[in-house]
Amino acid sequence: MERTFKGIGISPGIAIARALVLKTKKTDIPFYTIRKEKIRAEIQRFHNAIEKSKGQLLELKKKIRKKVGKEHAYIFDAHLYMLKDGMLLKQTEDLISRQRINAEWAVEQVISNIMSTFAEFTDDYFKERMSDIADVGGRIEKNLMGDKFGKMEKLQEQVILVSHNLLPSDTAELDWEHIVGLVTDVGGQTTHSGIIARSLSKPAVVALQGFSAIVKNGDQIIIDGNHGIIILRPGKKQMAKYRGMTGETDSMHVVFNEIKDKPATTLDGFTVLVKANIETIKEIDAAADSGAAGIGLFRSEYIYFKTRGKKPTVEEQIEVYQTASDKINPHPVTIRTFDLGADKAFCSLETGSELNPALGLRGIRFSLMDQDLFRDQLEAIFRANSHGNLRILFPLISGLEELMQCKEILSDVKKSLSKKGETFNSDIPVGVMIEVPSAAAIADILAREVDFFSIGTNDLIQYTLGIDRYNENVSYLYQPLHPALLRMMKNVVDAGHALNIPVGMCGEMAADPIFLLILLGLGLDELSMNYKSIPLVKYLIRAVEASQARTILEKALTLTTSEEIENFLLEKIKERFPSGFLGFEQK
Repeated sequence: MERTFKGIGISPGIAIARALVLKTKKTDIPFYTIRKEKIRAEIQRFHNAIEKSKGQLLELKKKIRKKVGKEHAYIFDAHLYMLKDGMLLKQTEDLISRQRINAEWAVEQVISNIMSTFAEFTDDYFKERMSDIADVGGRIEKNLMGDKFGKMEKLQEQVILVSHNLLPSDTAELDWEHIVGLVTDVGGQTTHSGIIARSLSKPAVVALQGFSAIVKNGDQIIIDGNHGIIILRPGKKQMAKYRGMTGETDSMHVVFNEIKDKPATTLDGFTVLVKANIETIKEIDAAADSGAAGIGLFRSEYIYFKTRGKKPTVEEQIEVYQTASDKINPHPVTIRTFDLGADKAFCSLETGSELNPALGLRGIRFSLMDQDLFRDQLEAIFRANSHGNLRILFPLISGLEELMQCKEILSDVKKSLSKKGETFNSDIPVGVMIEVPSAAAIADILAREVDFFSIGTNDLIQYTLGIDRYNENVSYLYQPLHPALLRMMKNVVDAGHALNIPVGMCGEMAADPIFLLILLGLGLDELSMNYKSIPLVKYLIRAVEASQARTILEKALTLTTSEEIENFLLEKIKERFPSGFLGFEQK
């Protein structure tokens, strides 16, 4: 019987094929005690397993470079770095010595503790690094026990791969030539398998919660990565419909390639700068290839993953920011200052336990508390701005006092650099993220003090509607088209434009085609998103008129519920794309 499932689409496209279910089995970890005189030998056995793991990861790095491309080899650089991590090594050695237990069990306890810490983070990027930790820990344990690592046989036909989870090391062994789509029970936008799927233009849907236990090998599957839809054992009607859409998708890729270097200008001449959100500098080349007009949001927190266990130095940061500036020049790079805190603190950055970290010490609050860290980052940005294309974005600004304190520190850093005789470019635009209701309410006041606004919808939605966007019990209340949100965003755009400062959006709304008419109607100057979404968004902008979008917005603002607004938008989309462009009727 046909069944439809809704997950999260992390790589666009449509595929139809039989399912290949990849079952993973948890290795049973032995436990036993050792004699005191055997402790040194047991620690040495642990170090031997570490060295063996390093060799295996170097081989996997070569494989992934050959199969998928060198830009994805960094996945295993992170794993190799974990094997050198002082916390993993020292804690495991301490457990072996103090409790006189076998190395396998000690590794299991240490890895479990690290994963428990990561599970508490609310930030997707850090939560999804749990798969990296599990992958590395499992590899060490298998090497300690002498287990062999299974290899995937060469496939004979095209399949859609279904799994509960896909570890980074699994991706290196897969036969990507015959895998046309990917489905997992867990995961998100920044999982390595999702990043690879996007780079290979393979549709992928994650967060299907138990789907792998339902589907059987050989079951027919339709995967719609555009909208996160999976159809299991589809009937004739759905098969015919999606077969037609796959042909349409193929033709659209040709169109996307033709327009990727053209401006995102509406039919009546309104131009929107479509930029990319990135986590690491590894993504910049792909962002440029997709037609990005710059980096609209560089989440600089990733630097802490590179410098795990210590704060990054000014020089380490300069290298990252300079590389980003060089790669995307002459387009701009907007660097969001460290958005760290109790919800995503990493290793040495201690904030203490907080009952509600999303409302606690995070974002600019953390930077203002640790001003040495903040000043180091600002100094690095100034010194890396040789091309003059860097911009600074302050996260989670809630009032004018915070902003003025940031500007005062910014001024102090400039003076300090001048006194030291450092070469730097001080001409850097400064902006604030509008992601809390208080900032949106006083946007007219904040606009007098900055060069640009960037609306962060992910947090703005949860704070405005009073919901935890990671809480499944209230996820139904996460409504981007809530009338309060639309009115709030309009206030921000109007306040910015009244003082001639550009207003952009860098939240997930910017990448969703269903919201595009509203965003154009608001008059947003920039939209920043995952680089894979850029070609479609540029295509849609070039196919509509901004004046019509403004009329649609005016009507939407008179509606009273998010459901009414969404239905109204769907009608307008179907009028402009009557063929059900890329499956809009499935939304």
